[in-house]
This record gives sequence, C-alpha cells and structure tokens, in this order.
Amino acid sequence: MDSNLFANMDVDAALFQAMLLQKQSAEEDILSIVDQMRTNNQKKAELRVVQSKLRELEQLAGHKDKRPEDTAKVEELRAEIAALAEKAGIGSDSSFAALINSMPNSSETSKDDMQSWFSKISDDLEGWAQNCADAGDQQSIELQMAMSRRSETQTALTQAMKTVHETEMSVVRNLA
Repeated sequence: MDSNLFANMDVDAALFQAMLLQKQSAEEDILSIVDQMRTNNQKKAELRVVQSKLRELEQLAGHKDKRPEDTAKVEELRAEIAALAEKAGIGSDSSFAALINSMPNSSETSKDDMQSWFSKISDDLEGWAQNCADAGDQQSIELQMAMSRRSETQTALTQAMKTVHETEMSVVRNLA
C-alpha cells in the first residue's frame, strides 16, 4: 500500500479509504478462491472420467472369451486412461504412470493378478480423488472466511458512514 495514499486526507476519508481497500482485498480473495475451486472441480471431473474408463477396462480385460478386437480395445483404453490421467494432472506422478505401464497382459495373466493390478490402480485413483475432496473442503472454508471478512468490512463501512451522517445531521440541527 502506498504510504502517501492517506497523507492529504482527513481522518474520516482515510478511514473510509482503508475500509474500501480492505473490502476490495476480500473480494479479490473470493475471486481467487472461486477460481481455485473451479480448477479443483475440473480435476475431480477428470478423475471421475479416468475411473469410469478404468472400470470399462476392467470389465473388458476380465472377460474369458475375448475376441481380437477386445485386445485392441484394451490397449486403446489403457492409452486413453494414460492420456486422461495426464490431463487430470496425475499422469506425471511416477507411481501412477508406473502402474498404468505395468498393466499385465490379460490373456497371459491370471484373474487374481489382473484383479490385484486393478485394485492397486483403483486405490491410487481413490487417493487422488480424496486429495481433491480435501482440497475442496479447505477451499470452502477459505471461501467462507473471505466472505465473512468482506461482510464484516462492509458492515463496518456502513456503520461508519451512518455515524458520520448522523453526526453531520446533528451539527446541522444544532446550527439551526
């Protein structure tokens, strides 16, 4: 804040200016938090798509009577999951990327090994989803606090303006 901002103001004007700056700061905080929440919600939506594709892959890879086109679809889904995970911001995580790349060949692997792989990757995705949920909870709390700060500042500003007005009116009545 510029130290000369209040230099040529009387006390009332300086008080109002300070309150307006505080209100503006709270409003900027609210916009920033809302933007963070929007980004987090987008990430959660992308994670849900990854989870959906993983369930689709699990169903397809778990079939005993696979056709040749199923094998191609499994590879297509694995690549799609990797791309979606990258978009969601978790594809660069080394543990998740390693899990995706370590998907066993379902035609050469036992059902238990496939289930174990799907369980590991599902748990990893659940962890990411929980992190997003926790971040969303924290952002909600921050938003409530910023909105409360803005409201309190607005109330104080309104009360100060009312007091100044009442004082001015009292002076006018005393002069009359």
